[in-house]
This record gives sequence, C-alpha cells and structure tokens, in this order.
Amino acid sequence: MEQRPSFRGSPWHSILESLLGQVERESTLRAVAELACKELQADRATVFVLDPARRTLKGVVALGVEGHPVEIALDFGSIAGFVALVERSIRVDDTHADLGAIDPRLKFCSR
Repeated sequence: MEQRPSFRGSPWHSILESLLGQVERESTLRAVAELACKELQADRATVFVLDPARRTLKGVVALGVEGHPVEIALDFGSIAGFVALVERSIRVDDTHADLGAIDPRLKFCSR
C-alpha cells in the first residue's frame, strides 16, 4: 500500500480551513460533494466532519441517500472512520466486496 503524506498540517489544509471559515459551510460542502459525485461517477456521497472530543464523524451533507446524514464512531468499522484515522482517501467501487483487500484493518459493516 502506497503511503501518502498527511494532508493535515500541509499548506493546502491551511488554505482550505481558511476558505471554509469564510463561506457558508453546508452549501460549500454540498457543492464539493456534488462535484466529487460527478467526477467519480458516484451515485452517493456523504461529507463527514470530525468531532475529536466525541471520537465521532458527523455527516453534514448526504447526496443520493434517503433521510439525514448519520453520526458514526471513529474506528475501523466503517470506510469513513478508516479514512479519517489513516488520513488518506480511498475509492471503493463495491462496498460489499472484501474491504480487507484495501487494508486488513478495514472491515465490512452492513450499517
């Protein structure tokens, strides 16, 4: 597995944090999710925000999903939790496949 440098602490991270502080957050994140869906030809997208004090990820934008965004534990039991913990992005084309092929710590969860 290729190790990538952490985005957190990089100049790009600082710029993004500064920009998000100056705009209406939900509409900006919704636009990012819509662009990501278009570029990746995805049917769904959820944008999560980290709550380090509660060790959770709170969904703030959900596209192509009925209901409201969810809150999930920050652990290896979900793709979003895994991505937040290892601080790198991944693309999963089949969420019902063996996710251990991506990383042995990542486990399938029917939630």
